[in-house]
Amino acid sequence: FFLAGENTATVGEYQLNITEHPIPSNDVCESAIELKKFPSSIMSGSLVGATPDFDGADAQTCVSNIDTRGVWYKVEGRGAVIKLEYQLKTVGLGNSKVAIFKGSC
Repeated sequence: FFLAGENTATVGEYQLNITEHPIPSNDVCESAIELKKFPSSIMSGSLVGATPDFDGADAQTCVSNIDTRGVWYKVEGRGAVIKLEYQLKTVGLGNSKVAIFKGSC
């Protein structure tokens, strides 16, 4: 079951499209894709099919509320400064979020 609607008092017509997508191979931390190409690496990907990474109390234990669907990547530093840039290519997706973790999954 799911409910489609608006959070305002206005009503109108809508269109509903349902599409099934496979879950990405790096959908969980344990399956993170390792980026090894230095001094720079460019990676394009898709969030289509990604599942929620944190839910309930787990999402609230981080500095930011991480209630996103994302894919995982892994980078091992070599003692230099690393600059990370993340940009959504799909217009209207909302706010993008990047979370940095250290250690193991």
